[in-house]
Amino acid sequence: MKIKSPLFSQSVSGTIADALTFSNRKTGQQVRFQRKQKDVLTAPRIAQRGNFLNAIDRWNAKDYGIAIFGFSFYGVDPTGFERKGTKEKMTGFNFFIKSFLLFGE
Repeated sequence: MKIKSPLFSQSVSGTIADALTFSNRKTGQQVRFQRKQKDVLTAPRIAQRGNFLNAIDRWNAKDYGIAIFGFSFYGVDPTGFERKGTKEKMTGFNFFIKSFLLFGE
């Protein structure tokens, strides 16, 4: 359904009561019924989510150091991740997550 005039504002976007979604498209303002996607939990998806949670916990604890094979490394410098991330056109956080998921560190 195309909206001919905004609802008391210049533009509308978002969802009302999990039933109607308002958006601004190339053709103008639109409202549509949109069902939520089901979150299918499979074993690989649960494992991947766990890997991401571990990576985020490691990022948040970077100031406290990490322990690898019984050796503790303290004061991991986030600027190194920022530098490496800018080379690949991503943030330092994204570079850290990517390297953690690939190499586990």
